[in-house]
Amino acid sequence: MHIVEAAPLAPAAATGFDIPYCAFGHRYYAAALSGKRNEVSFSVADGATRILTVWCDAGSERIDRFGFPALIQFSPDAPLLVRERAFRLMLAELRHIARRFAVLTAEFALDPENDPDGLVVTALTQIGALPMARIFAEADLTVSPVELENNLRKGHRQQVRWGEGNLRFVTVDASNPDEAEFGAFRQLHADVAGRVTRPIESWQVCLDALRQGSGGLVLGYLGEKLVSGTLTLDAAGAAYYSSGAYDRSHFDKPLSHAALFRSMLAAKARGCTRYNLGEVPVKGMVSDKEFQIGWFKRGFSPQSRMQQVLRLPLAQLEPRMQAVNIGAASPISLRPLTPDDITDTYLSWFKDTVVTQFLEARGITREEAIAFMEHGRDEGIRFMYAICEAATGKHIGNLKLGDINKETGVSDLVTVIGDRSAWGKGYATEAIKQGMALAFDEHDLRKLSGAIYEHNTGSVKAYLRAGWVIEGALHGHIVREGRVQDRILVSAFNPRYFPELPKFPKPIPEAWTKV
Repeated sequence: MHIVEAAPLAPAAATGFDIPYCAFGHRYYAAALSGKRNEVSFSVADGATRILTVWCDAGSERIDRFGFPALIQFSPDAPLLVRERAFRLMLAELRHIARRFAVLTAEFALDPENDPDGLVVTALTQIGALPMARIFAEADLTVSPVELENNLRKGHRQQVRWGEGNLRFVTVDASNPDEAEFGAFRQLHADVAGRVTRPIESWQVCLDALRQGSGGLVLGYLGEKLVSGTLTLDAAGAAYYSSGAYDRSHFDKPLSHAALFRSMLAAKARGCTRYNLGEVPVKGMVSDKEFQIGWFKRGFSPQSRMQQVLRLPLAQLEPRMQAVNIGAASPISLRPLTPDDITDTYLSWFKDTVVTQFLEARGITREEAIAFMEHGRDEGIRFMYAICEAATGKHIGNLKLGDINKETGVSDLVTVIGDRSAWGKGYATEAIKQGMALAFDEHDLRKLSGAIYEHNTGSVKAYLRAGWVIEGALHGHIVREGRVQDRILVSAFNPRYFPELPKFPKPIPEAWTKV
């Protein structure tokens, strides 16, 4: 199985909360949030067959979908064991995204229709996801208009009647796609907010939806002045209260009630069976203003609808993820090595018998160093980086990523701190961590490895502190200056490809031991 980009089309509606997930929702939020979110939707595929797709994006706080919970969709024909493997790869990809955008949590919508055997909810809760609930005020549009009115709170019924007697209403929809009236509502929205809150492209998406019969806009005029507007958009048989604007200079009058109730009746006439008024927050968890808005919504229907959500703390799942997180301040930095870095001081590192006691490269010339660096870069198999002190920019050592086996996605990663005055400060460990981030995130390598001299205990410790593991040892493999030494094999695994860290030592198959 492997990770691929999600198809450019919106997912099929499979949940009762469809606006952020349907085709219209994708167009609208992509326009409204342009530049504020990073599209990171992906699929897990087995060959050409997509097993699951995660519709998500990354913002400053978490991985979700346009500020709503992300949606996980499985192939309906995928067997349970196949979905379990795909789920593990999904978690690895989420960790990869979390490292890339420095987010700590992911939030998912729970959809029983898409998770019939509870694989997603069970697996997510077992690894620390926290169950949450979002409550939405919702009206049943299958009842008669009289019942709809009777279901209003008493005070709301009185306000609706005031609006019916004092306001003139205009509806913009497929039968009356009046662009000028829609533009007047957009201007009212900006006037009430005191600024333009949404890009013009997002408003155009809304107008297109009205023209296609997927919503309606009810405008209320007091005399000749536009004072109220309620925009409703449809998805999967439900109407969603999208936005409203009401003239603040007339807040002594109930401008909103009649326009909103009319939009409910219009949605019923379009064939919608539900009218979602939006989320109703819990008292004490939000500001008084937000709670009062929720109280207003509840006045249009005694019914509600619950959406179950799981919030997953990504940073707690994988210690190795922390090892490659270079978002925090570091005492060193990496940059590509250049020919200008090959100075006399640089060459002196490789003449120092203490620095090179565990290195193969000794007494190199400037020409040899440059040729080695440029050949590897040109072939795309070896990349050299200068390790520099972050505070001063001083070049203190090198990191070599390579040689890279492009077929297997495996590479060596070697560090050397040539400046002995920089020893003992943890710089090698920091360089290894940053090298892992480069290898896994930029070069998309599956695995890193190294073979360290047994007596080079400082290097072994540096790699282990950076999150590497000891896979094994080649016993008596090296003879150096008359001493027989083991070679310690250390490795780091990209969690995108290894959702579960291999266990060592690896059990020996019984078939190998039979003579």
